[in-house]
Amino acid sequence: MADPKATRPEDKTILKTADEVASHVSQEESTPSKDFSPYIVIVDGPRSGTRFQLREGDNLIGRSVSSVAMLEDQSVSRKHSVLTKTSTGWLIRDEGSKNGTSINGQKLKDPVIIGHGDVIKVGIYSLRLITKETTSEEEMAALPPEPEGKTVMFARQTETKTYAEGAELQASKAEESKAEEGGLTGELDMEGGKETLEEAGGAELPEPVELPEKKKHPLWTYLAMGSALLLVVSVALGAYWYLSKRKAASPPLVQATTTPQTIVPEVPQAPKTIPVFLDFASSPLPARVSLEGKDHGLAPLKINLELEPGKKYTATGTFSLDELQDSRTVTVDFTAEADSTLIPILLKGAIGIIKVSNLPRDTQLYLEGYYADDPFKAKTSKLTDVVFGKPIYAPYGKYIIELRLPKQIGESSQFVEDIRFRREVQIAEENPIYEINVTEDDLQKFPAEIRSIPDRADVFIDGQIVGKTPYQGVFPLGEHVMTLRKDGYFEHTQNLKMDINTVYQIEIPLKTTVAGEFVNAGKLLMNKGMYKEALQQFSEAFKNSPTASEIAEAQYHLGMCYMHLGDAATSLGYFEQARQNPNYQYQAMLGLASIYGAQKDISKALPLLVEVMLKSQDEEIKRNATAVFKQISPLRSVMYIYSDPEGASVSVNDKVIEQKTPLILHDLGLGNYKIKIRKDGYVSQDLNINMSIAEFNPVIIKLKPIEE
Repeated sequence: MADPKATRPEDKTILKTADEVASHVSQEESTPSKDFSPYIVIVDGPRSGTRFQLREGDNLIGRSVSSVAMLEDQSVSRKHSVLTKTSTGWLIRDEGSKNGTSINGQKLKDPVIIGHGDVIKVGIYSLRLITKETTSEEEMAALPPEPEGKTVMFARQTETKTYAEGAELQASKAEESKAEEGGLTGELDMEGGKETLEEAGGAELPEPVELPEKKKHPLWTYLAMGSALLLVVSVALGAYWYLSKRKAASPPLVQATTTPQTIVPEVPQAPKTIPVFLDFASSPLPARVSLEGKDHGLAPLKINLELEPGKKYTATGTFSLDELQDSRTVTVDFTAEADSTLIPILLKGAIGIIKVSNLPRDTQLYLEGYYADDPFKAKTSKLTDVVFGKPIYAPYGKYIIELRLPKQIGESSQFVEDIRFRREVQIAEENPIYEINVTEDDLQKFPAEIRSIPDRADVFIDGQIVGKTPYQGVFPLGEHVMTLRKDGYFEHTQNLKMDINTVYQIEIPLKTTVAGEFVNAGKLLMNKGMYKEALQQFSEAFKNSPTASEIAEAQYHLGMCYMHLGDAATSLGYFEQARQNPNYQYQAMLGLASIYGAQKDISKALPLLVEVMLKSQDEEIKRNATAVFKQISPLRSVMYIYSDPEGASVSVNDKVIEQKTPLILHDLGLGNYKIKIRKDGYVSQDLNINMSIAEFNPVIIKLKPIEE
């Protein structure tokens, strides 16, 4: 006879008898791992991969915070469905949810028993039941287009017997169920269609047995039985009362020998646990999360666990640094409180980023790292298949970055990797990102950082002045001649030879002339506040053939010494002399303005300050001039008006100023000023200017001629 299973289509949901369920459960879950705890895992929906550990009793699935599996979406009811562990397997029932619950693609009407691998559909979520050790690939296997039909269902028997308690209970009450329900015909309703148990793969049930009708007894029989029962109860109560009285009146018995007391050890109770959501996040890249030796997947993720309140737990995050073929691990300790429902845990690695924006063709990128947590051990990596813009995650520390190109050895066919670009960088929390942006042209240059003691020396490269120390610049690869010149010091010259793009750094102490030595000694004494002693050193400089610049420098510092000593007249004389040298012009003018300001001679001090603030290229001198201006005029402001051509008439708030441009308007208060500038033959200019407190505002206007 042909097997009926071979000719019928595969069922999506199979209803089985109690014996078959017991067999199914025992085969599937008979040998679980000793430390394994069943759980359900999200395989489709938000937070895919999140696991929810199951416990004994009811496990609520829904939006409620009391849920074992809390699913945050409006498609899920607050109390959607309940999963319960029974002696025959895991039983699931829908709690009257608005969108219902499906098992392996079939809508759930009555409670059913499900097993390992079955898929529960709740709203937009699909969850897989895991009841035994399994691989992550099997756990997160893609859902099939058609349900695979692993569900084992039991239908309700009656309103008073809501569902089967187990395989043995089903078998023992089979005959009673047939009697109460009028007999089992051997057909099962399968969503509108009927199948016999034989077709479904089960054995035929025996024919219904007609139970004998219960015999009815007359009323006097029940009265007699009640009287007999009452008599028995009365005798029992009397005997109990008599024995209690006798025991209370009897003296205690004295034992002749003492026997050791048997102490029954207390059975330790299992520690109380609470369900807690652990919300894992990681930075700067996803970390693989493990807790107490168990892998939970990649962060960010949420998992639901049963934890003991007050117990310290340690979570571990492992960051995989694929480009460096390395990994770093961090740990975070946390404790669940009695009222904890959600514990956020951040796994932050001491990891920065090296980003490649551009590389010359055919170059090879090498990294030599000295990690901050192991600074004496070098980690060398050759990076291949570099993707522009993709971050290369690297632990904090010092890195030597090299770009190499193949170089032919003489006329042979052998090649070596020649270093063409080299940088040493530090990646740390305060500067976690370094960008590599190198072009073909960059390989033909090198950067230079040149310092001198003292600074402000002129820098010459191949006879051309390029700036003053401290100096930073870029020069072509090859040989160069560098020269440093500063008045009062001997000229310094040396050769530079660079054949790779790496930073050339040098600090050069300049040697001075005899006069320059006296000037430097006087400056050191001034820094210590020893102005009288400094006067002697500057005076000695004039006796040792000083250069013009050394004379002006000595005169300026003499003016500063006398100003600090309170001799304003002598100080003004030295400042006027130093003003004639262009190297000390603005410094000396600032000294003059300071003395005039102290004497409240604003008309002399302001023009000097304005010229210094407008014309000096030295930022330090300009900052000092601003400070002197605020001392002279702490609450009033100054407006400097200049016109091209000069000689224009100016009116402020319709009041004509006698002086022509350029002019200085001082002692201005806070507010708005209407300025008109007029000159014959030119278009007039009208301005509205807002002035704040202690502000210097230069107004420079180029007048346009009137077209004829």
